[in-house]
Amino acid sequence: MIGGGPAGTTAATLLAQKGWQVTLFERETHPRFHIGESLLPMNLPIFEHLGVLDQVAAAGIKKNAAVFTSPTIKAKPTRFPFANALGESPPHAYQIERSKLDKILFDNSHANGVQTLEQHEVIAVSLASDGIHKLQVRDADNNISAWQCRFVLDASGQQSLISKQQKWRIPNSRHTASAVFAHFSGIPLNQGDGSGDINVYWFDQGWMWFIPLGDELMSVGIVSSPDYLKTRKPSESLCDFLGNTVNKSFAARKRFKNGMQLFPAKAVSNYSYTSSQRSGEGFALIGDAHTFIDPVFSSGVYLAMSGAERVVPLVDHWLQGNRLSYTIARKRYERAMTRAVKAFSWFIYRFTTPQMEYLFQNPRNILGVEQAVVSMLAGDVYKSNSVHLRLLVFKFIFFMAGIFGPAKRRKS
Repeated sequence: MIGGGPAGTTAATLLAQKGWQVTLFERETHPRFHIGESLLPMNLPIFEHLGVLDQVAAAGIKKNAAVFTSPTIKAKPTRFPFANALGESPPHAYQIERSKLDKILFDNSHANGVQTLEQHEVIAVSLASDGIHKLQVRDADNNISAWQCRFVLDASGQQSLISKQQKWRIPNSRHTASAVFAHFSGIPLNQGDGSGDINVYWFDQGWMWFIPLGDELMSVGIVSSPDYLKTRKPSESLCDFLGNTVNKSFAARKRFKNGMQLFPAKAVSNYSYTSSQRSGEGFALIGDAHTFIDPVFSSGVYLAMSGAERVVPLVDHWLQGNRLSYTIARKRYERAMTRAVKAFSWFIYRFTTPQMEYLFQNPRNILGVEQAVVSMLAGDVYKSNSVHLRLLVFKFIFFMAGIFGPAKRRKS
């Protein structure tokens, strides 16, 4: 297992629970900082399956809804409570610092019998058609060791080790994006049962997130095209650039005015990609090593963990020598992941368009469409045909809004 984040630890734990010998290589040491703090309601059944739901609940803050706001002075926030979703998705999720979440999941893998090796970086993988793969691993003292395994799961995150090594990684030309983010204190929470809600604010060049991680901690980030990031002046620090961008939204500016930055802002750019091959003879890619898309709907951790959960039967069949069952399970895994990524991607590609902003700010539950959108926001993107059919209706409404022209933004 390559990588000790949510994907790697989920798959490792579930495979160990089935009795398989699992070694997990993590190049860093937990706890370590990572972005992606907002979880989806559909994460909760996976946490329960892993046996860590109570720990996540204790370390996080309850998230009951997602809130979207246009940048104008008169714009009112539109709240989508998860309790309004179709189907049986849980009515809430959690916001949690990734350093805490990843540590919980990593320790849980160890407690379930996984051999967990921190400060061990897999630097090369030799895939073999006979199923005996070879790994080169570098430890903290720069020593290189050789390992063999019957199945290799790449959960190396945006490092995408196997995909890069095999030249399978493909930049997503439909969606290039950059992000700048930091943590702050002094930013007020929403009131009442919305105190843990994620707030998404549009601005003319993209969108921004406010994710509460406790009474005195807020994750704030902006997502835009790389061209917007290039508009930063030579004299403008990345921290100032983040603050100046937040001020482009009237509602975000009001909350942000007393914020105190807790560490220097970080930036990543051009990060959306996929892999042309995601599985094969005795290997599979999961999590961000498989595909990474924009974080606007907090899909990253959920796709990582749900993908890891779905890859377990595939690995199990291979290790048992059931090649026919493996082939069938592999096709199911590929179809499921393609469907889930497509469901989120359709919205992500269009999220900054005027008609998407208009429809999110003026929701209508025609034929259950608003509830279907809430289900998508909750992470119900795999099986529910009732959700997918209603999302088709939403797509029709979206295209009609494009033809007839929704209200345009007014500058704040």
